[in-house]
Amino acid sequence: MGRKAASIRGMYNPKSHGQSEGSDLDDICIIAFNDSEKDFFDGVYDLDNEPAIASEPAHRLIATGFLKQRSHIDPPNIFVGLGFLEFRDAGVAQFDHALRRGLATYTNPGFSSIAGMSGSPVYSLNNEALCGMVARGVLEPNGGIIVYFIDIFDILQFLDAVVMGSPDTSYTKDPLQL
Repeated sequence: MGRKAASIRGMYNPKSHGQSEGSDLDDICIIAFNDSEKDFFDGVYDLDNEPAIASEPAHRLIATGFLKQRSHIDPPNIFVGLGFLEFRDAGVAQFDHALRRGLATYTNPGFSSIAGMSGSPVYSLNNEALCGMVARGVLEPNGGIIVYFIDIFDILQFLDAVVMGSPDTSYTKDPLQL
């Protein structure tokens, strides 16, 4: 019944300094699994073989995840409500340069909150590539939605540091990428 739990090699959290202090980058957690667990996960996005490119303004984006409002637990069963959001990149969030903003308007979306979508992958339909991860968002009364997502550029910097075994990473983000 079920599968055994995957064994964990380590857990990593960034520690922001300077300009990125207080950023949503601090919300990232990378869990590294032992190499023997390669077959444990189904449907992973392999960053060594699949494209990952930063989004740009006006790009068409999608995020898929689970909406807390549509999900519930009735032991021993877990019912998940899939969320599928389509939106356009509206550039960098003014309050956090690690975040990009996505905008859309929905008529009768069938949900009143996107809670639960944080951590969901954001995929660029223009680039056909992973471009970020949902951090948070808000659904406005008029059906407008704002999705804040962490840019894949920043995620990859952190992932590279973890893979290289570095206890620290420091990088500069080109203002033209903003």
